[in-house]
Amino acid sequence: TDNASGVQARASASMGGGGRREIWKPTIAAINGYAVAGGWSFAQGCDLRIASETAQLGIAEVKWNLLAPFGIQLPRQLHLAHVMEIILLGERVSAQRAYEMGFVNKVVPPDQLMPTAMEWAERITKNAPLSVRMHNELIMRSFDMDSHSSAALTGHLYDQLLQSEDSVEGPKAF
Repeated sequence: TDNASGVQARASASMGGGGRREIWKPTIAAINGYAVAGGWSFAQGCDLRIASETAQLGIAEVKWNLLAPFGIQLPRQLHLAHVMEIILLGERVSAQRAYEMGFVNKVVPPDQLMPTAMEWAERITKNAPLSVRMHNELIMRSFDMDSHSSAALTGHLYDQLLQSEDSVEGPKAF
C-alpha cells in the first residue's frame, strides 16, 4: 500500500497499533546515523535516548505530503515550539539540537554510543526490577490522566509492589 508505486495507501496501514505501548521494561535508543521519519518514531517510543554526535534526526513527512501519526505524542514530550519546528520545517536536526530540545538524553562521540547505552542499561539492572517496571508503567500510563486517576493508579501499583517479596528484601539490602 504505497501511493508512490501506484497503489492507494491507507492510513491504517502505516499507523501501527495506535500509539500507547504496553511494554514496561525500560527501552534505550542508541541513535547513530539518520533517525528520520520511522527512525524518529522508533526512538520516540523509547524511554531513554542516547545519540552519537554525528546523528541526524527529523520528521520529514511534511516534505513527502504525508502525515506523521506518531507526532501526535510529541507535545507531551517536547515544548510545542520545538514540535512545530521539527514537524513543520521537515528538516533534520543535529544530535546536539535534539538534546537542546529535550528529545535526546545524552550526546556522545560515535565510539562511545553503544558502551554508554550498555552502561545505562547495566545501571538500570542494578535497581530493583519490580520497582523499575512499576515506575515505568506509572509514568507512562499516568501521563495523560487527571490527578485523581493518577493517584488511584499510584495506589494500585504501590499496593502490588508492597505485597511483593522484593519489597521485603529490598530495604534489608539497603
